[in-house]
Amino acid sequence: MKPVFGDWPVFQFVFPFDVSRAYEEMQGTEQPTIWTAARTSELWNAADSSTG
Repeated sequence: MKPVFGDWPVFQFVFPFDVSRAYEEMQGTEQPTIWTAARTSELWNAADSSTG
């Protein structure tokens, strides 16, 4: 996706949310999990810890 959309200003921000939703869809989740401030913090903390 980065070659096509990587220059969009919000790409780096929304990409983890898009991946999370795609994962839910692959698991059969029909309704997306609601994004809360706590869930957003968890996502960014996990992403920060995985990048070292």
